[in-house]
Amino acid sequence: MANYFFGLKPTKESLFKILNYSSKLKNLFINNEFNFTNKENLHLTLLFLGKLTEEQVQMAKKILKGILFGEKSLSLNSDLNSLSSQSNLAFPYSSANLFVEFSEALYLGEPPRLVCLSGKASFAILNLKKLLEKEAEGHHLLLKNNEKKNFLPHITLLRFPPQKKNLPQLPKPTSFVCYFETPALFTRKEQENGYYYLEV
Repeated sequence: MANYFFGLKPTKESLFKILNYSSKLKNLFINNEFNFTNKENLHLTLLFLGKLTEEQVQMAKKILKGILFGEKSLSLNSDLNSLSSQSNLAFPYSSANLFVEFSEALYLGEPPRLVCLSGKASFAILNLKKLLEKEAEGHHLLLKNNEKKNFLPHITLLRFPPQKKNLPQLPKPTSFVCYFETPALFTRKEQENGYYYLEV
C-alpha cells in the first residue's frame, strides 16, 4: 500500500516566488547530501493519512469532494465573511481564499533534517484542515500520531541527513503571499531519478 495525504500545490505565480527564495539557498547547501525539492513536488501538506487500502482511498476522495462541493462546505463556513471582500464565497476553497503569508525560513526536525518556508495560513486553509481531520477521524482514516500535532503551515525546500552542527544561518525571506490550487488527494510514486507526487 502507498502513502496518501491531502495537500495543496502553489499556483504558477506563487511557485515562481518560492523558487526565487530556494535559489538563494543553493550557495549555502552545495554538498550532495542536501536534496532540494523538485519544483513539481513543492506542496503544503494539510493532512497525512499514511498507507490506505483502495477502499480507503475512495473514501478519502469522497470526503474531500463532500467538503469542497457538498453541504459540509457551505454549512461550516459561516465565518468566511471574515475574509477579504475579494473572497469567492460561492466556492470558499478557491485559490483566492487558500493562501499562506510566508515570512520565515526554518530548520525542522530534532536534530534538523529539512529546510522549509513557513508563515500564517488563511482562515480557509485552517478551516479546511479542521474539516478534513474531523471527517478522516470519523471514517477511521486519521493516524493516531496526527491527532496531537500542531499544524505548522510550511513548504519543504530541501532535505538532508539529520545533523546538529555546521548548518548555515538561513537568509530571511521577503514576506510574500502564496496562493494555492484546489485541494487534492496525493500519493507518492517512485521513479528512477527520484519520486513525484501524483494527484489521485
